This record gives sequence, structure tokens and C-alpha cells, in this order.
Amino acid sequence: MEMIVEGGLDALSVNQLAKRLDFTPGALYRYFDSKETLLSVLTTEVLETVRAKLAQAANVMARDDGVGRVYAIAAAYRAFTRQAPHRFGMLAMMLAEPRTVFRRDESAKPAMDAMIAALGPLAEALAMAGVERAAHRATTLFAGLQGVLTLHKQSRRAPHVFPVDALAEEMVRTLLLGWGVTSADLDDAATRMETLGPINHYIGDWS
Repeated sequence: MEMIVEGGLDALSVNQLAKRLDFTPGALYRYFDSKETLLSVLTTEVLETVRAKLAQAANVMARDDGVGRVYAIAAAYRAFTRQAPHRFGMLAMMLAEPRTVFRRDESAKPAMDAMIAALGPLAEALAMAGVERAAHRATTLFAGLQGVLTLHKQSRRAPHVFPVDALAEEMVRTLLLGWGVTSADLDDAATRMETLGPINHYIGDWS
């Protein structure tokens, strides 16, 4: 993951990884027959962690508190970007990469299945909040969060232009309003989140 974050997808190869770990290439090829397989395993691992943490975050709120669960999930994903920057950076790079990363179906399937599963807690929360087409809109909301949260580097240089947390909160609120959630319900959910305090007290650290 560090190699990808440092140099992009082209920086990773089984041979280069073997050198970095002081393995022989042959030893690593016993586990990963190609770079594509290695990337699939890495992506799947990150997404499985994301799914588990987002499900934990949702369960901080009451079972019937759909809007609160959406807010808790968004807070957890924001914490992910700060506490696990290598994993977030790798995922962001994989999602933004214009080339086809997985050319073989057998390599792509585990990562795609993990992505669908990772969106599951958010889709369930949106459905609980009364949002129509919840599965489709979970993808929309995730894509919006992912895009806003990649602005962290710019935020460090120009925080007055890129206040990432505030932008993420506004984006989530605006989408939910557009999907029929009332302003009063959003305000109540935000208050419940403030009362809870940092989400990591409930779901543990991402690192």
C-alpha cells in the first residue's frame, strides 16, 4: 500500500515488493501469481475493513434511526481518511485510475464483491431513513464523500478554501434533503452525533 501511495500503481510489482520485503521473487509468486492478483487482494482487504467499520458505526445508533445511521457512517468514513491514510490513498487511487486495473474477471470479482458489500450498511441506513432507490443512492453518497475527502492535501495548504469536514457534512446534508429527508430530522441526527462524541470511541481505531 505504501508503494502505491508513494509512486502510483506503476510503482508496484511483485519483484519490487520482494526486494522491499527482503524476499525472493519466487517466494512471493507462490502467493501472488501477478501484480493484478496482488492488487485484488489489497483492495479486497481494505474494503472488507471498511464494510466492518461502517456496520459498527451504523449500530451505534438505534435500529430505526436511519438518518442517524447515515451520519454515523459518514463520520466513520471521515475518520478512515485521517487514521488510515495509506489505505484510503490506495483505495482513492484504485477508484480514480483511468486504466482497467483488473483485466481478468477472476481478479476483478473479489474486489467488486467487496465494494458492493462495503456499501451495504449505507444502503440499509438510507432505506431505513425512507430514501427511495437506497442502493443506487448509497453509491452516489459514497462517491460524493470519496471525492470531498480526497481534498485533504489541499485542505492543509488552504483550509479556508477546502474545509473538508464542513464540505463533507454539507454534501451529505444536501443530498439527504434532495432525497426527501426533512431538515428537522437532519438537525436531530446531527445533535445526536454531537452528543455521542468522536465515533472512534465506539468503533475503535482504523489504524
